[in-house]
Amino acid sequence: MSRPQPKQESRLVEYLAGGQRERDRRDRGETGSTSPNGRLIEDVELAAGEERAIAHGLRRRLRGWRAERIRASAGLIRHVPREVAADDRTVTLANDAGAGITFHLWVY
Repeated sequence: MSRPQPKQESRLVEYLAGGQRERDRRDRGETGSTSPNGRLIEDVELAAGEERAIAHGLRRRLRGWRAERIRASAGLIRHVPREVAADDRTVTLANDAGAGITFHLWVY
């Protein structure tokens, strides 16, 4: 019977270690946009001072969210919306800035 080559063995170890790292990240709640347990909601718009409930569609309580590709009017460099409330159907976000913002919302 032949032994696996060291190169193949190291690839297997790297593959298994990578899977463990991903499981550890998931356990800590650090999911990325490749997670099958999340959802991307594109082009969410919040006017200046607006507070809005957004249906996340996860069918469970929201564990977290992240705003991506934030675009703002009136020369704002970057403003992240603030979470007001969350439940198993919606997440309520508020825009405290003096200008409207548009962003992609990753929920998980």
